[in-house]
Amino acid sequence: MAKRIIAIILVIMVLGGVVFLTLQSPQQTMKLSEAVRHWIGYKGDPLAFRSDVHLFEYFVVGLVCVVFAWAFGWKLWIGAAIAAGFGLLDEVIKIFLPTREFGAVDLVKDFIGVGVAFGIVSLIWMIRGRKGI
Repeated sequence: MAKRIIAIILVIMVLGGVVFLTLQSPQQTMKLSEAVRHWIGYKGDPLAFRSDVHLFEYFVVGLVCVVFAWAFGWKLWIGAAIAAGFGLLDEVIKIFLPTREFGAVDLVKDFIGVGVAFGIVSLIWMIRGRKGI
């Protein structure tokens, strides 16, 4: 029971964070991206960095959703599907926000981040001898 509660809290926190970022203005997201870029010491193209952050962001979303699926006894791929669906929803919502725009490249990076998370957890799952990925 405790693992389910922790999984629910993690999902709410992470997906809530994504919604918070989605609802920010372009100026707010640019400011945040610049702060993170400087903090980690990234010297490359700032616009490429903003797009590449989707890989990390949805890697985390993927991990949390796969753990959520595990906590409820579901197949791991269901968690990955939930994360990918949320990535799609996140990008589609941007169509309706006047200050944001749908990004097909960002969506692909969302899916790649989720896929990497699913792949890593699945590999660990198989190494530990578990079935039902």
